[in-house]
Amino acid sequence: MARSFYFCFSFFLWICTEPIMAKPMSRVTPKQNRAIQTRESILAVSKALIIEVGALNFQMAEVSQRTGLSIGSIYKYFSNKEAIFQELAKDHLSRLRKILFEELLRHRDVREPSISIPKSVDGIIDRFFEFYQSDRSFREIWSISQVSIELIKLDKKDSKENAKLVSRALSDLPKGKESLPVEEIAFFLCDTTGYVLRSALDYPQKKATQIKDDWKFLLKHYLLSKFPPETNP
Repeated sequence: MARSFYFCFSFFLWICTEPIMAKPMSRVTPKQNRAIQTRESILAVSKALIIEVGALNFQMAEVSQRTGLSIGSIYKYFSNKEAIFQELAKDHLSRLRKILFEELLRHRDVREPSISIPKSVDGIIDRFFEFYQSDRSFREIWSISQVSIELIKLDKKDSKENAKLVSRALSDLPKGKESLPVEEIAFFLCDTTGYVLRSALDYPQKKATQIKDDWKFLLKHYLLSKFPPETNP
């Protein structure tokens, strides 16, 4: 029991600290406290500005004015505004992956080393949706993702990393007679879920919630059709 807990805890730390960006956009890797604080200040001001004016109206000159830093100083840390967007998006995805891991671990069947599909789907989708709604900068940044090559790459890479977690969880479940491409199924579910939930934010609250609930229903129906329902209470 102790060894199992130690393994899960170690794996949790690895997942939460694993980098998810393909190419770091920061020009400076801060090593001193002042540099770290400056970098974090730029990100904090940028996030507040994105919430205030939107990603499309975001200007580096305004960040310079609000932080008291020259444009040249800001460029030492971030090559352009897209680099700032990508760094904030990286933080969003890191927090979402932590939620995913927590929910997969929380809803493992106490009798068997496998997850409960209905409980896991409800927990993951509800918490993802809550996060999407609570962080307004998330909505603004990802609203331009389809016109940002770097954000698209980051999103796909993140879906692949999340799919590894989901694939491991699904692999523990008893399967039907057919041979299932578990990794492909996991990637499709992760990639599509992000798109569906982000799209739901474009609608009024009642409609967005209905889309979220409908997506949960479809996910559970699909997964339970692939894995024996009697083993997933």
